[in-house]
Amino acid sequence: MKRTLGFIAVGALLLAVVGCGPAPRPTAVEAPQVVEQVVVEKEVALPAPVPEAPVGYGVADEEKARIAERMVIHTVDLRLIVKDTQASLEAVQSLAGELGGYVASSRTWHTKEQLSASLTLRVPADRLNTALEKLRALALEVDSENISGEDVTQEYVDLEARLRNEEAYEKELLALLTETRERTSRAEDILAVYERLTEVRGRIEQIKGRMQYLENMSAMATITVELIPSELMQPITVAGWHPTGTARSAIRALINALQFFVDASIWIVLFGLPVLLIIALPLVVLWYVIRWLQRRKRKPTG
Repeated sequence: MKRTLGFIAVGALLLAVVGCGPAPRPTAVEAPQVVEQVVVEKEVALPAPVPEAPVGYGVADEEKARIAERMVIHTVDLRLIVKDTQASLEAVQSLAGELGGYVASSRTWHTKEQLSASLTLRVPADRLNTALEKLRALALEVDSENISGEDVTQEYVDLEARLRNEEAYEKELLALLTETRERTSRAEDILAVYERLTEVRGRIEQIKGRMQYLENMSAMATITVELIPSELMQPITVAGWHPTGTARSAIRALINALQFFVDASIWIVLFGLPVLLIIALPLVVLWYVIRWLQRRKRKPTG
């Protein structure tokens, strides 16, 4: 019992010693770190490279079938045989004006003293059949006629799509040009956008010019008319060959030749010889007189 109490007393003493020990040392507080403030200057963003206009931008496939009326360029070549070229020429010129067209070119020339002419007419396409009927009525005969048509509908639709693309691209470039001017004053950036804008506008003008050409050519048909006088179209006839007729002609020519020689002989004998004698007789007498005088001079004087 005494031993047990001794152990308890020793344990209590140890607990008292531990409780009265020095207080734990406070943990050192770390010094606050100084945070550097890094100031980053904001650079002015340069304009991004200008993208090319995407192919097929904003164009649906069904747009190509938008034009209901086909665009066809009509071309006609006519060769007419006429009785009076001058009258027909004037009639064709009047016809072009009556149909709401005009004479694009005119040319005239003479062949074997006969007048021929060629005209190029432009008439509204919807009055082409009327023009052909009236032109045929002016001729004695239609020597040749050639009618052709070129469908340019697909080309025109493609040009419209290209035009929409280029115009949309032009708007984007204009917006980019405005933004570049507001954001930076660098002349190089502004000039780069402006040069690309100039290229786009040039392509737009080319497309519009081609579209206008197709519109004009399809709206007005072209007729080339050649007027040939009927005298030049007469067939050449070759006379038949008759040997008996040729023989008679040869005999007739021989008789004529013999008659000529006989007539010439008669003229020589009856006309030429007397004239020759009249001219020669005085000359002969003169010659003898001269000979006589020469012989007399040669004789020696006594």
